[in-house]
Amino acid sequence: MRSVAKIRFKDLGDFKDNINDYALSEFPLSMIYVKGQNEFPIHSHSFEELVVVLAGKGVHFNERDEYQIHAGDVFFINRKERHGYKNTESLELVNIIFLMGRIRIPDFDLRQIPGFHLLFHLEPRYREEKRFEGILRLGINQLNHARKLIMLLKEELERKEPGYKSIAVSLLTELIIFISRNIERKYGQYKDIPLYSMEKVLSHLEENFTVKTSMHKLAKIANMSIRNFQRQFKNITGLTPINYQLNLKMEKAASLFRETSLGVSEVAFKSGFEDSNYFARQFRKIKGMSPREYRGRCLNLSSKSTNRAK
Repeated sequence: MRSVAKIRFKDLGDFKDNINDYALSEFPLSMIYVKGQNEFPIHSHSFEELVVVLAGKGVHFNERDEYQIHAGDVFFINRKERHGYKNTESLELVNIIFLMGRIRIPDFDLRQIPGFHLLFHLEPRYREEKRFEGILRLGINQLNHARKLIMLLKEELERKEPGYKSIAVSLLTELIIFISRNIERKYGQYKDIPLYSMEKVLSHLEENFTVKTSMHKLAKIANMSIRNFQRQFKNITGLTPINYQLNLKMEKAASLFRETSLGVSEVAFKSGFEDSNYFARQFRKIKGMSPREYRGRCLNLSSKSTNRAK
């Protein structure tokens, strides 16, 4: 395997200044491997970022708080989230950067893994509102396996041999599943912590988003009273269970508009709506445009992407 370039923060000025170049590249997945990281001032990205700390330690901070990071820590940074690093000691980490809305990660049952929601949805929001230190951490054996997957991904992205995009997405998917599974195994036992109780609820909603469900059933899955469940769900996700499920339906509808030629009524039905007019109103409210306008925009973006590839 080809050795991976060792990059220091002082060499990343061009990356920071040209961050949009990554977001607008023809393949919305890249990686930066950093060894011997120095302090890096607070900044933000136009893409999502999955960070795995491979060795050393330091302080990860945002505009309101800071916390220690160590080898094995894994965390997800949403686009536009401002953050930085300081007090680093032999810190080695990898930044996997991608556009969640453009990269086609296979999703047959990925969102049914409770650890997936903990990694991508619950912990980032909880970290933003609470002091949440190093809660998602891989053990030594798990970190070594994750490192192997990361280096294979890095090699594919560097060599760009025929088929590298498919292999890169496959490796990223495998890495996400591996991390999600191990997070669930390590932290799923803490039933008394709202954050971990809620991940099983989100997996249930993902799997049954087209089916009407009761607060009683969801509260039972979370092992909480209905009143406490509704309060904790809103605190952790920022939404009521009903609105969260509505957003899931809209994401399904949006994916159908992007990937199929189904009519509005068919998309509404497959997304869990019985009334296509109600669906259209809710779609405009959440997405800011009508279903037909959304599909037209997707077609235009697809056409531009095809022209760039030529």
